[in-house]
Amino acid sequence: MFLHRYNFFIKHKVLATAQYDFLFAGDIHDFYDPPTRDKFYRLIEKLEKFKGECTWSESRLRKKFRGANFGLRLQGDRVSVETYIFDGSLRIEGKHLGDMTVRNRLVIAQGAYQEGDVSAAEVICQGQIIGNVKAARKVTILPGGTVVGDIVAPALQFDSGASFQGNCQVDLIQSKAVSPPRKSLIAQLFGSG
Repeated sequence: MFLHRYNFFIKHKVLATAQYDFLFAGDIHDFYDPPTRDKFYRLIEKLEKFKGECTWSESRLRKKFRGANFGLRLQGDRVSVETYIFDGSLRIEGKHLGDMTVRNRLVIAQGAYQEGDVSAAEVICQGQIIGNVKAARKVTILPGGTVVGDIVAPALQFDSGASFQGNCQVDLIQSKAVSPPRKSLIAQLFGSG
């Protein structure tokens, strides 16, 4: 952080100062609109292409974002009428009609509307989902969130003010089962413990 605060003293070899600052401000756990996301990936690709010429601070930035998979934010002015498959995290801020499969985290933002079945590693609902929900890890319905459909997940969280109509199935097969402690080899051989 100290180096970034006084970035105007540092000369970069690969990125312009504005590009460096833009990438430095990025968060790999956040959601971005398509143009912003593309700009992040272009800058990361540039650092990777010229990694031998990077300054120390550029090299640290390159390592920080190596393999980054920024979440995609579909903004409120979008309406999709198709099955959507996304390999990453996705935040819906508008209306989506059709089934959706997301590899990581799916967030239905406040005021957003999803009609169709959804499947993701984790589903967080602040808006409205009309359809069945399947999650590999967890489903969370936050205050103001509504799900009308069946839910299958190893963990469920319904916050105060959340609304749900349908059936729930806690599917423990998807989660990692905790196995009982094993006896030590000595205890097994000699019958003690």
